[in-house]
Amino acid sequence: MLRKIIAEQSRLVRNIYRLRYAFAKLLHPGKVVHEGKYGINVPVRLGGKGSLHFGKNISLGYALAPKSGTGEILIQARTAEARISIGEKTALSNNVSIIATDSISIGKNVLIGNEVMIVDSDFHDIDPIKRHTSAGESKPVVLEDNTWIGSRVMIMKGVVIGENSVIGAGSVVTHSIPSNVVAAGVPAKPIRSLLIDNQ
Repeated sequence: MLRKIIAEQSRLVRNIYRLRYAFAKLLHPGKVVHEGKYGINVPVRLGGKGSLHFGKNISLGYALAPKSGTGEILIQARTAEARISIGEKTALSNNVSIIATDSISIGKNVLIGNEVMIVDSDFHDIDPIKRHTSAGESKPVVLEDNTWIGSRVMIMKGVVIGENSVIGAGSVVTHSIPSNVVAAGVPAKPIRSLLIDNQ
């Protein structure tokens, strides 16, 4: 009986998150495209004026993952020209922030851990005189297919993470990472190659 009550509460909470997300899509000033079904397990906040493109069968949040705060996911294409795309079967854990002023492209089958932050800009100019008036430089970010981003990773502007690569928890990625490697550290660097079984 208790298990049935808990399951019903979980279903009700997910429905509330879906309803909240539907309103967020309606109010979003930019374009929001979903290619198919998607799962929502935590609150999702959409922001900015740009376009958001989501592939089929993406998962936003994971009910069993840690939820510091609300577990909320933020997806924000700040400028009208900004674009964020997330490929099919990609899964975002809780407390993820994806913020673009230009472009962030996330491939298919990507796993993104808890408290990951992905940004394509510094959001302030490094020059002290322009710091409060300029968003600074922006460079596109690309996560290729089947990458795995560990918890609490920060991915900074201009980074490309190659196909199949893994970024260790707590890393700060400031330079591109090749395909088929495990990378970790601050700043993140490849620490070993992955053997890919093509069978």
